[in-house]
Order: sequence, then C-alpha cells, then structure tokens
Amino acid sequence: DHQSLCTPSFQSIMDRPCQRQQNRRLLLTSILLFTLFLYGVVDQNAVMPRTESDSTHFVQNEAIVVKEKPQAPATANTAVSPPPVVEEKVIEEKGEGIRILCYGDSLTAGMLGIANNQFRPYGPYLEAALKKLQRNKSKDNGSSIVHPVHVNVTGHPGYTSYDLNHWSAHHPPHLNRTLNKFKREDGKSSLDMVIIMAGTNDLFDGSWKDYSISESVISMHQLVLEEHNIPLTIAIEIPDSKEYHGQTSVLKDKDALAQSLQAYAESQPRTTYTPFPFPYTGDEKWAKDEIHCSEMGYKQLGLSLAPVVEKSLQDAGLW
Repeated sequence: DHQSLCTPSFQSIMDRPCQRQQNRRLLLTSILLFTLFLYGVVDQNAVMPRTESDSTHFVQNEAIVVKEKPQAPATANTAVSPPPVVEEKVIEEKGEGIRILCYGDSLTAGMLGIANNQFRPYGPYLEAALKKLQRNKSKDNGSSIVHPVHVNVTGHPGYTSYDLNHWSAHHPPHLNRTLNKFKREDGKSSLDMVIIMAGTNDLFDGSWKDYSISESVISMHQLVLEEHNIPLTIAIEIPDSKEYHGQTSVLKDKDALAQSLQAYAESQPRTTYTPFPFPYTGDEKWAKDEIHCSEMGYKQLGLSLAPVVEKSLQDAGLW
C-alpha cells in the first residue's frame, strides 16, 4: 500500500540510482580537477591553502641574495616590486669578474623609511644594469665571453660617517673590518671598486660638530685606496631631504661636503664623484619619512650609477 512504499527499506532501494549518479558526478569532477591541475590550468593556491612559507621567496643573483617579503598595497610613496629579471645564459661568463662593494648607512642598505623594516638596496639594480651593459658590449664586439659582475651591499642604518670609519665598543661595524672580509689568501683584496655614500646621519647628529664630515668621508676613500690598495672608489653625494629645508646651517654643511668630495675626486684619479641622480620632490621616488628613497627611488639610483661605474672601470682598464 501507500504506507509500505514509504518504509525505509523501500525508500533506500529507490534512492540507489540517484546515489550512483551523484557518485559518478563526484568522480568525474575529481578527475577533471586533477587533470586541470596537472596541466597548470587551475592555480595551486585555488585548490590548496597558501602557507606562510609560500609567501616568502628568495631571489639569488650570484653573489647577492635578497630576501623578498610580501609587499603592502602600493601607495603614492610606495613602488611596486619589479618582476624578477630572467636573463638567458647565451654568453659564457669567464674568470673571477668584477667585484664591487656598496658601503654606507641606511640609504645604502635600502631602508624604505624609518618606521619601515623593509629594505630594497640599489646594489642589485646596479648589478643587473652592469651585466646588461657587459652583454651588450660583448655582442657589439662579436664576442661570446663576458666577465661576471658581483655587487655586494653593506649598509648600517643610523651610523654616521665617523661610526662607519672608526671602531668602538658602541659602533663595532666599520669599513676596515668589512674590507678585511674581501681579502684573498695572498692578502690582496678581491674588490675592484668601493662605492661610498655617507654623511646623512652626521647632519642629523649634533656630535658632528666635533669633527669634519668632509674629512671623515674622505678618509674612508683613503682607507680603501691606500691601505687596502683597491683600484677605485666612487663618492656619491648624499641626497636632499625635506628635513634640510629651512635649516641654513645644515644645507651649508651638506653643500660643503659635496664640494669637498668633488675636489678630492679631481685630485685623486682613482676616485669618481657623482651627484645624487634626482632632487627631493616628494614624489613616488621618496619614502613617507621624506628622508629615504622608495623602492622606485633606489632602483633609479642603481640604474643611474651603472654608466658612471662602467666609465670608471673602463678608464682603469678593468671593463
């Protein structure tokens, strides 16, 4: 009767075809998703949850390893990270190559602001630009061999030029100790050039009045050239900052440092002076603190330095 049709035993029998159809659909759906996943049609992150380790990756550029962290959404003063540069190894790299050290304070370290614990130094951008110049030169000359270029970065945020150049219990990092790390077994340095940008923290620190900023920075170049016998140095003018505006004495000392470095470079053929490549304008090349550069600014600094470095190396017969 009608009541017997609704008993559990009969109902389960009637439901079996529907259940088999559902099982077939689930099976076909699973096979389809698995096939699409294998051929890369479905994003792995859409199927599998993203872990913390997935959000951190490393970009290795021969001697330099830069840890890339997830970026915050871009703002007016924040540049978007450039995509990784993939170069075809169409030209053989031969020999030890050219080794450069970028040394200085937080501007060399690539700090993206006082309250920002992220760093994007100009060194990797400089290295990539120099390698591109090398490859283009080799292709133009019909050569299949280039010398590798290695750019190392050492930056100490908050340190004055005096701190960077003198050892003390309070300021152990100093240039001489850094340069000693690049000595070969024969005692000679493996470096071909040291790029120095220092003096910004001296202007903000009242203790600078106890010594000459110009003499302090110039002595760093002398240490590189004379005591370590490294072939070349480049002196970069410290950048402008909104903090300097309206402070006549600070601006005067900043200009005096630039003039002293330029005069020293004119008297020392192994040193090249270069102005900072762009003024302070408060645009996207500057961080929110209006002292440091943004990632875009550090990139422009590295790219702007490449032809200066190339010419210095060429004049010395090292390029």
